[in-house]
Amino acid sequence: FNIFGSDYGFVDKKIFRLSEEYIMITKKSNVNLIDTKLYYALSENELVVGGTGFNSDYRESGDMVNYNLLVHFQNGEANEIAKYKLNDTFQAGPFQSDHTFLGAFYWALLQDRSVAHSHTGYDKSIGENGSSYTIHVVSLDTHEDNKLTIPYDPVAIPDSLIAKPLQKSSRSFRMIPVGGYPEEYYNAVRDKLREIKYYPPVDGILADDHLLFVFTYHENYINGEIADVIDIRSGMRIAKLVFPFRPQVIKDGYAYSTKTGTDIFPTIEKYKINLSVYW
Repeated sequence: FNIFGSDYGFVDKKIFRLSEEYIMITKKSNVNLIDTKLYYALSENELVVGGTGFNSDYRESGDMVNYNLLVHFQNGEANEIAKYKLNDTFQAGPFQSDHTFLGAFYWALLQDRSVAHSHTGYDKSIGENGSSYTIHVVSLDTHEDNKLTIPYDPVAIPDSLIAKPLQKSSRSFRMIPVGGYPEEYYNAVRDKLREIKYYPPVDGILADDHLLFVFTYHENYINGEIADVIDIRSGMRIAKLVFPFRPQVIKDGYAYSTKTGTDIFPTIEKYKINLSVYW
């Protein structure tokens, strides 16, 4: 990845798996971080990286364990912001299968030098007295973890979705065997979805200044995407907002999306968010 400064001048070019940061996190967390999703370069010497990896001692231990990992690098030091054991995989007949409904990791960088993250496999509570999900807001300066508990109403996974069991598989590079999967595989995935019963509480996180836009699962996507708007200063949900599409970025009160297609010249679309959601 390439790092550019605020004046758009070139600063550095790095291959993460050949970098000092990669070596640091291998020693610090005992994880080989192999699938990095997002990089944030806050300066030449400060980096926030998130991705997935496996325990670096798997040859000695004889057991490979996969993790979601979020790491803060600064001035030659590495600090874990979050580390979760992947819990999205299960046995489906003679095959291994995976599904994001079992657990997925989301995070976003805030402008006050903090990071917000949540793992849907761990940061939730469903009970007779109500249900909630947890958002962790971690300071990059002190690494203090401020936990926000947000109530929500669980939404049942509909039978129509259970009938299409490969939708929302966690890894797009899944290798389908020649001739396809046997029916027992699909039946096992359907049984797992019935066991889960409910959608996860969170389906993505975007940040804008002191606001978090936490996208949620719901029953009707025809009218758009629904996000909880959370003010991290108060730790409260201040609104529910319906987007006609899933934004790629939200910044300074604007939502951005890329319009493209086989016969469309790609364009960036910019939409003003109603300021009432901020108050």
